Amino acid sequence: MRTIGLLITTVVLGMFSGVVQAEEAYHVVRIWPEAPQGWHFYQPFGIAVDKSDNVYVGDSGNYRIKKFDAEGRLITQWGSPGQGDGQFNTIRSVKVDGSGIVYVLDTDFGKWEHNRIQKFTSYGQFI
Repeated sequence: MRTIGLLITTVVLGMFSGVVQAEEAYHVVRIWPEAPQGWHFYQPFGIAVDKSDNVYVGDSGNYRIKKFDAEGRLITQWGSPGQGDGQFNTIRSVKVDGSGIVYVLDTDFGKWEHNRIQKFTSYGQFI
């Protein structure tokens, strides 16, 4: 009985072995350019898109916000390390409202006195 079970299992597996094979071809579609200026991030955290399809990325490890157009070209960037206006400790979120004002949530790893939301024009001028 055990031999018949093994024989049936072997036959069934043999029948399906040709059916299970599949060939798939993949190709890379280039949406944005290959790592040109501005595309080097260190701990990116937070992304927002405005109504003109500009993309804002919080590059937390580099203490800056980077703005790209819809084609992926760097338009501008702003920020530096610190706790002053326009400076960042740890960017956690980036949002853009309907009028193009950019809001950045900046934290300092548990030091609650340094948590804040900064407000900028679409070109990085502190408001």
